[in-house]
Amino acid sequence: MRRGKQAAGVLLCMVLAAASVPGIPANAEEGKTKDVKTEAVQTKEPVQSLSSVNGQATIPQIRLSVGDGQSTPQYAAEEQVELVVKVTNQGVADAQNVRITPMIDNAADWPFVIESMNYEQNLGTIKAGERVEAKWALTVRSDVETKSYKSLFAISYDDGKTPYDVQKTIYVNTTAKPAEQPGGGDGGSVQDPNTNPNTDPQTPGETPGGDAGSDSGDLSGMGGAMIPGDGGVYNSDPVVSGGGSTSKSVPRVIVTGFATDPGAVNAGSNFRLTVHVKNTSSATAVSNMLFDLQAPAAGTEGAAEAPAFLPASGSSSIYLDSIPAGETRDITIDMNARADLLQKPYSIALTMKYEDGNAVQYEGASSLAIPVQQAARFEFSDIEIAPGSVEVGEEANLTCSLYNTGRVKLYNVKASFVGDGIKGKDVFVGNLESGATGTIDGMLTAESEIPAGTKCKMVVTYEDVSGNVSTTEKEFELEVLPMAADDMPADAATVEQKASIPVVPIVIGVLVVAGVVLTIVLLRRKRKNRCWQKRRIWQMRWIDLLRMSSGSLKRRKLRTFLTVLGVVIGTASIVVMISLGLGMQQSLYREIEQSGGMTSITVTGKDVGSRMVYTSDDQMGDETKKYITDETIKELEKLEHVASASPSLTMNSVLLSGKYEGYIQLVGLTPEEMKRQNMKLTDDSRLPDEDAQNLELIFGNGVPTMFYERGSGKGYWETMELPDIDFRNDQMFLILDQDAFFNAQQNTPVSENSGDQSAQSGGNASAGTQKPPKKYVVNACGMVAGDVESYNANYYDVYCNIDVLRSMLQKEFAGRAIPGQPTTKTGKPYRFFAYTTAKVQADELDNVETLANQIRELGYNVSTNAEYLKSMQKQFAMVQALLGGIGAVSLFVAAIGIANTMMMSIYERTKEIGVIKVLGCSLRNIKTMFLMEAGFIGFIGGVIGNILSFLMSVAINFLVAKSGGVGLDGNLSYIPLWLVLASMGFAVFVGMAAGYFPALRAMRLSPLAAIRNN
Repeated sequence: MRRGKQAAGVLLCMVLAAASVPGIPANAEEGKTKDVKTEAVQTKEPVQSLSSVNGQATIPQIRLSVGDGQSTPQYAAEEQVELVVKVTNQGVADAQNVRITPMIDNAADWPFVIESMNYEQNLGTIKAGERVEAKWALTVRSDVETKSYKSLFAISYDDGKTPYDVQKTIYVNTTAKPAEQPGGGDGGSVQDPNTNPNTDPQTPGETPGGDAGSDSGDLSGMGGAMIPGDGGVYNSDPVVSGGGSTSKSVPRVIVTGFATDPGAVNAGSNFRLTVHVKNTSSATAVSNMLFDLQAPAAGTEGAAEAPAFLPASGSSSIYLDSIPAGETRDITIDMNARADLLQKPYSIALTMKYEDGNAVQYEGASSLAIPVQQAARFEFSDIEIAPGSVEVGEEANLTCSLYNTGRVKLYNVKASFVGDGIKGKDVFVGNLESGATGTIDGMLTAESEIPAGTKCKMVVTYEDVSGNVSTTEKEFELEVLPMAADDMPADAATVEQKASIPVVPIVIGVLVVAGVVLTIVLLRRKRKNRCWQKRRIWQMRWIDLLRMSSGSLKRRKLRTFLTVLGVVIGTASIVVMISLGLGMQQSLYREIEQSGGMTSITVTGKDVGSRMVYTSDDQMGDETKKYITDETIKELEKLEHVASASPSLTMNSVLLSGKYEGYIQLVGLTPEEMKRQNMKLTDDSRLPDEDAQNLELIFGNGVPTMFYERGSGKGYWETMELPDIDFRNDQMFLILDQDAFFNAQQNTPVSENSGDQSAQSGGNASAGTQKPPKKYVVNACGMVAGDVESYNANYYDVYCNIDVLRSMLQKEFAGRAIPGQPTTKTGKPYRFFAYTTAKVQADELDNVETLANQIRELGYNVSTNAEYLKSMQKQFAMVQALLGGIGAVSLFVAAIGIANTMMMSIYERTKEIGVIKVLGCSLRNIKTMFLMEAGFIGFIGGVIGNILSFLMSVAINFLVAKSGGVGLDGNLSYIPLWLVLASMGFAVFVGMAAGYFPALRAMRLSPLAAIRNN
């Protein structure tokens, strides 16, 4: 019974399995059904034409997908197949009049033979949730390669009212036709019958079966074998290519190893490559050998066309007369490694042709993996030390900028300070990206006297990606003066004097004094009185001078307050005025860093699009008549010292979202150029996908301020309220033809022969009313970090992939002029596509000026960030001098007030000065006392003035950020530490300078006249 149930269950399973098997065509050779694996080219909705209902754009509820549940088909060359593509409606509405057509723009990208004039298929209506198959009977081309072909299909449909278009991509794997290998007239390969190919000795880096690991380079023609990532060798079996009768054994020539001189190959340098070649045959010698070395294209540019390695001179071919049986020979060639290579191994394909003693010709191939290193390169700015000279025990501030001008990242950058008489804490800079700038800001403490001109060292250490530590040094000078005698304690001075008295001269002096006892007795009284006066002078300590000076200021509080107030106003004026210039300068540095760094060069031709490019007076020249085209980009890439060159296209567009419409500036860049822009994005943002077929947008943080409410026309600047749009997640409609959008809103009639801008720029001009422009559904992939009050170089722009943007423009305006593109006098478009600018990156900062001049000689306008920085630095120097001068006037007025206060204090204290002199106080102490009073006024005013400056700076930055009237990346006012120290020192200096002449007057007063003064 149990066995009967089991048999019934098995039978039922077999019936169900048979029912699930798809039907087999009658002719299996002519119609092999394959599944197709597809790739969706968008995330939410397809690119399609949308309709408007009551003035509002609507999103259809139809979503078509292809290839769901299918696997990638595998076809062989010349095979007759049936291509099946499954189309599924994943929406909630029916798709009507569905048509699918393969888009064959380039026959080389279509793996099948074109045998029909039209491959369009009508699938009719696909209901919601239904799946329909589209089938084509095709023949695979005989010249297909072993790879995956990417094919694009266009699908059109409607919902009964509005037509839609969508594009989908599928992949098809193909296998190339086996290559014929002639051998001595019998068409087969020659091999030693006594040799088992699976037991041949393995060459270094080779594994059985020919698979030698993986490599970063392309080893096409090697059967897909790769080279180990840390360098190695791959050898293939020799193939007979012609000649006489074959010998019994096939002579095999392999590469046993190689060496480079120098051992480490640096990018951008020459090296000598020595390859060790061995004839593994024990009986057959080989001769008439020809070797050729080829490296694949590589580099950091998006479309590198030059090989990674090229011969330093001459050809890449090497001739060798012969190699006896079982022996090894070396071949040598001088090569050059490209400057823009990454730090990793790169492959070189070595092909060889040779003959044996019977004139049988053989061909073989090997591959070498050569590791390439990128040397770290960086530069220091001038070291600034404030103050330039200090006394023992004081501190000095050292600042310096570190520019990473190389192509590798510097890790764990740290600076330390070495020198006799100084001590400083280590400064950790951190990791420094290529093209970035780091700041070294340290404090040095003077421990002992250092003469002027003595060299001290700043030692900078850093690590590479492997953790290897490197060190570099930069010298600087710091003068350390001895501690002033007045600063030394009285007891220390006495001890120092006692310690300096020599014993021998005292003994001799005693003997001499014994001979002149009478003279000593007569002079002793007078000498005793003088010594007593000296001792009383030294009793006037610094603490006493400080107490008397501060007490004098406290007695006249109102007068002291008014005098200090003048210093406060003067100090605050100078600091705030200078901070405005420093704030603009810091903003400029950040803007340059976000626009490609100091090695960036902007090339412009005739006006295309809407981008405004800065050009300084010394860069102006005759207006160029050349456009920036694809040929221009190739021409720029071939120039010396060019690391990369990429196009940029800027155009005015419209974005629609609900009741809002925004007028934006759309900037198309290559993915590589976007990475070089150093855009600071939010945490959930990313750059556009390089393989995406739809536009993915990156919004600047200021783009929300460019949206206005329909009807009222009010935006952020009128209401100070941002639009109710989620820019990161909401779908929007993009209109590329801005002129046609405006004309459609105004219902402007356009004549067929009209010469207005909209007709010439690709608007749908026809007799009657302007047609609505085409709309695209777009999504955001990222947004620049910061709110609308934080200005930066990417504030107003919307960025996208330039290749996708160009493809959409050429499709929408097929046969008509694209907006902003050049046209003939009759309004017809040219055959070429013009860009707004070209972005060029120089390989080194020192080569920027040379490269810019070379591009100018080609007939283009050029502007560089380095030239822009120099021009702006001159302007900033003038602005800072003017603003500082205005503040200095206020401090000069305060100095007059200090002098007046000190003169009044002397007149009021004349009798006190006389008493102090009579009591034995030195003139120097009197002078010092009044200078300290004046210095106190300057010091207190400097401290309060700096506090007031910080408050004013915060208020200025807050008001500017709120108003949004100044386009600065950062704060308008910037107060660094050195400015605080310098302003306080300058205030004290001004106070003491103003009190110097009153102090001299007090010192010169007659004691008797001062006492008699009432």
